Order: sequence, then structure tokens, then C-alpha cells
Amino acid sequence: AMLCIMGICVAIKKFCMGFCSKFRIRKACKCCLPLLRSIGIDKFETFKLKVHIQSLRETPNLPEGGSYQIRLEHDTKIYKTTETSKLKWNETVQIWAQQGVPHIHVELWNIPTVGDDKMCAECSINIKRDIIDRNYPKDVVLMLRKRGKRVAMLSLSFFRQGSSNDILP
Repeated sequence: AMLCIMGICVAIKKFCMGFCSKFRIRKACKCCLPLLRSIGIDKFETFKLKVHIQSLRETPNLPEGGSYQIRLEHDTKIYKTTETSKLKWNETVQIWAQQGVPHIHVELWNIPTVGDDKMCAECSINIKRDIIDRNYPKDVVLMLRKRGKRVAMLSLSFFRQGSSNDILP
């Protein structure tokens, strides 16, 4: 009997793998959000976060040629800056920081004149620890790495919608 139950579980897992890997309880059932927050599974509610991307510094291992772009990934969305070869953006990106998605993934991309785009470096930001607990810090310097090797330092600031340090009109 036990072997039969295990076989059924394996069959269900194989059958549902495509669906279950994309299924998120938070999106399917919005009424669960307050419950997940109150029992401590989720560390914050969904809110609008502004990330002001300033510039790259200390770029010893950056590939030469082409232009560069910063991409922020959160949940299933990708937020992009404009492409520039000067390594200075001074752009603000608005992100919906979704409840239950704890990280923002920051990537530096090289867009060559000829050829495919290449990711040069990356890092991950824990929203609760690095942003909320530090009271939306200004002038943060992130170390962007590739295979453990430092590629560049990215300077940026964080702002919450409606706060006194708001930089957008």
C-alpha cells in the first residue's frame, strides 16, 4: 500500500511539474496575503519602491566597448535603465516590491555594437534586511560580481512612495 501511495505521488509530481513550478499561492489567492503576513511567513507587504541608479565606480574588470545597462529583476518583472557608455545613469526605476518575494536581483549588462547582449556582473539585494531594516538608505554602494570576482561598484539609493526623501514629483 505504501509503495502504491509513493507511486501515485511521483506520477502527480511528474504530471503537474509544468503547472506547479509556475503556480504561486500569493497570485492565485489574494485573500491569503494577510494570513501569510500575520503568521510571519512573509516579512513585508507589497509596496512601491523607487530605486535611483546613479553610476558605476571602480570598474577594473569591465569589458571594453559598447554600452551598458542596469537591469533589476523582481518577481517575474525586469526593470531596465537606458543604455549608456559613460557608466552614469541618474535614473529612477519604480518597482512593486511584492509580498513574499524577498530579493531584487541587480545585473550589469554589456550591449556591444555587434553581437549579443552579455551579463557582466550581478548581485542580490534582500529587501527586508538591506532596504526596509536600514530605513531606505541613500547612497548605497553595491559590489557587482561575476564568478566571485569583483567587476564594478554600483551606487544607488532607495526611496519609498510618499516618504520625505521622495525624489520624483
